[in-house]
Amino acid sequence: MNNVHMLSRSQRRFLRTCAILLAFLAIISLLYTTSILHASNASSVTLFSPHTTPCAQDSSPGLPRDYSHAPEQPPLCANLFGTPYLESLRDHATEYCTPDSPTSLTCFHTQTIPGDRIDTFCIARGAVFDSTQAKYILPCTLRDIPRSSGIPSLREFHDYWYGTGAGIVIHNAIRIVPPHKSTLNLNITIPPHTIQNYTILTKREGGQNYWHSLMEIFSMTLSLDVLQMTPTPDTNPSIPLFAPSSIPNTGITLLDTADPGPFIDLWSLFAHKPIRRLPQPSTTTTTTEEDTTTPTNLIIPLPGASNPLWHGDWTILPCISSSLLKTFTTRILSFYDLLPGNYHQTPEGKADKEDPNSITITFINRTTTRRLLDAESLLTSLSTTLLHSSSNPHNTNPEKINFHIQSIDFASLPLREQIRVVRSTDILVGVHGAGLTHAMFLRSGMSAAAAAVVEVLPRGLEHKGFRNLAGLVGVGYFSLHGDVDDSQRRESRRRGMRRRKEEEDGDDWHEMDVRVEEDRFVRAVMVAVGSLSNRGGRSWDVS
Repeated sequence: MNNVHMLSRSQRRFLRTCAILLAFLAIISLLYTTSILHASNASSVTLFSPHTTPCAQDSSPGLPRDYSHAPEQPPLCANLFGTPYLESLRDHATEYCTPDSPTSLTCFHTQTIPGDRIDTFCIARGAVFDSTQAKYILPCTLRDIPRSSGIPSLREFHDYWYGTGAGIVIHNAIRIVPPHKSTLNLNITIPPHTIQNYTILTKREGGQNYWHSLMEIFSMTLSLDVLQMTPTPDTNPSIPLFAPSSIPNTGITLLDTADPGPFIDLWSLFAHKPIRRLPQPSTTTTTTEEDTTTPTNLIIPLPGASNPLWHGDWTILPCISSSLLKTFTTRILSFYDLLPGNYHQTPEGKADKEDPNSITITFINRTTTRRLLDAESLLTSLSTTLLHSSSNPHNTNPEKINFHIQSIDFASLPLREQIRVVRSTDILVGVHGAGLTHAMFLRSGMSAAAAAVVEVLPRGLEHKGFRNLAGLVGVGYFSLHGDVDDSQRRESRRRGMRRRKEEEDGDDWHEMDVRVEEDRFVRAVMVAVGSLSNRGGRSWDVS
């Protein structure tokens, strides 16, 4: 009996030990399962902490050498459309006044293509306005610049079409006089750390052409960007020649007599003071806002004709991005409160939800010259084809694609409304012309908003500007050539019009309407539609 009692106690001890062990294993299993479930629900899992000691970072071998040879844009593209363009201007600054002059005239030069012209913009610090001469007076002793230096003298500054460029502006609006011959008898030294006034002094090519106007405004912003990158001489190197804080104290003075035009407000991107004209000479002694007692810093910006985007007019460029253009368009979208997140607001104030299965095709309806003949019939045929395509039983897209075609006379809309329309456009269609400048505002990339351009060109015109622009923006580009109207061709030949890059027979494509066969027009747009499939949120087969 005693042995049986002892055996029973041993069994009980063994069973108790097994129970404790099983309970421990069950807890471990539960904790492990919970951690796995938690990890699967987490957005990310940290497998281990990276090395954070300076020693470990310094001794890291880095990426394999193959990654250092990743393809980049050709140097031409970076020099034209990237920040090296700004850096080249900054690094080629030249002071034209002697050190003992009370003012300064600093000009910035660049030569984007070897052997080509030298583009220039300037800042004249400490100028004063003389109302009797209707000119700014700049007391300055000009330096002798050796011809061997390659730096152009003031007389050698390049003149651009429409009578524009820094040399012409300086000649017409600024009088550079030796300090001892100045009749103003003013102390024009601007004390440091004081609020300085800036005047952007420019002569426009006109005010009506969208492309020309944007190129001028674009060049103006590039000039001010360079000034923000350039330290003020004889001061703290951290103080630039122009800073964003100076925008409220900056104005625009126009030398041209053209109408303000529909794009004039964009000149206020960097200048919040009212836009004014250069006054006529006056014999009165009435003090004005800008008279001989108020020193100002004159900024003579790069002219529009010098803009890098002009380099791609007739040549196909291999350039696929532009930090300069991206920054410029972002500034304009911000100026008009049309940045992403804002541009889907309808006129009624309701949010317009982005639908990957919705395609908006916007046709630029030109109403004066270079019209697309029978445009209404072409768009009707396109609509019928798209309707058939969206209901095709072979289309594997589970949801029907909704197409919206709109024909818009952009010239009848304020610029902000024009850009808002383009920001909601997926395919922009139009005859070659300034309206296709809007391609720079199309939504690009691999998002659901990837877009495309369809350009209709007059027969014989091999202009590549909008193709290159689409490449820089990152949107698709498709083209087709049409024929000109016979009656207009005869009239053109009768008048003997000739323009650069026109057809050998002398047809002037600037003035003539364009005719395109219906099937070719529809096919071109359908190719553009197909290019948007499987981009970002879109997921549907090409019909």
